[in-house]
Amino acid sequence: MRTITCFFLGLSLGLSFANAADFNRLREADDGSFKASDGSTLLYALAEPQTVEPGKQYPLVIFLHGAGGMSGKRKTDRGKDGGDQFFQTMTEECYFFMPQASAVWSGIGWGKTPYKMREEPSKQMRQVIECIDWLLKEKTVDPDRVYVAGASMGSMGMWELVCRRPELFAAGIACCGGFDADQAQKIAHIKFRIFHGDKDPWVPIDGSQVMYDALKKAGADVEFNIYEGADHFIWQPTFTNKELLAWLFEQKRRARGK
Repeated sequence: MRTITCFFLGLSLGLSFANAADFNRLREADDGSFKASDGSTLLYALAEPQTVEPGKQYPLVIFLHGAGGMSGKRKTDRGKDGGDQFFQTMTEECYFFMPQASAVWSGIGWGKTPYKMREEPSKQMRQVIECIDWLLKEKTVDPDRVYVAGASMGSMGMWELVCRRPELFAAGIACCGGFDADQAQKIAHIKFRIFHGDKDPWVPIDGSQVMYDALKKAGADVEFNIYEGADHFIWQPTFTNKELLAWLFEQKRRARGK
């Protein structure tokens, strides 16, 4: 479904946040440092379920920030570009994982389409993939409920992550990004919700449009929501949408071809 939403209506989709304690829990989340196989280090924050019950598994949400979070000021930048809105809006107990980039996630410039995925992942993407594999081993993650969301540069990273590891994810949310439509067939078993402003001056809406078209052609469960009259900064109405987040946590991993 391709939906056009007036931006002022989009802003009313769910602006009630959780209390300040939840925001502080994200800000004070574990300051992680993961050593990748090539010897490089990935900085991250991980907010765990407040109560981990013995024998119970919990969803894992990976959130990839945009270019505004690359300065390296970890706690002041944490949650930029939608991560904090997402965290404050969700009600599901889960592992909430936010890696921090020092370079673009996908290694692709976003100013001009068409986008093409590089043959090899960037160092940042390799770090994230290895760290996710480590989390799946070390934490009580439900392997059928692994989700990824991203905004802007992070949305492009979201697309690349699911393309690099299509067997891992149940669903994804792409906010004002885009990617290589030639990759759609390999991720058609994953459910996606795509958001973009039709007046975005920095990341062309074409990048989202071609992903939507290619995924629909491949038979995917995908929706494209366009904010009419909106520019690039649409992550607040997107990630405070309670219905969207409820939808995300309902999804379970499907095998390719199903």
